[in-house]
Amino acid sequence: MLRLITMELSINIKYIQLLKLAKQLPYKYKKKLSRAIENDLKKINRERTGFGDSKDETETEELNELQRLLLDGPIMSEEQFHQVRQLRKDFDKWLNR
Repeated sequence: MLRLITMELSINIKYIQLLKLAKQLPYKYKKKLSRAIENDLKKINRERTGFGDSKDETETEELNELQRLLLDGPIMSEEQFHQVRQLRKDFDKWLNR
């Protein structure tokens, strides 16, 4: 017979400590945490304001979709940024000969 033991842990942590911990997360988990917090805030906002299928909610959802698209998009590394910058300089030199 297999017995499962569950345990609950509760800690007191200051906001700045929590923020530092969150910043140490890998990108994938930061996105996951961000979405979870965003969904929680939407739920709280709906409960507080009580708005339903209004035009404002649709506009907010569209804005959030755009934000999600931008946040989920590819990210350029520092090295890639410098390469692009150098290529632009070289291209400008070639054009202005």
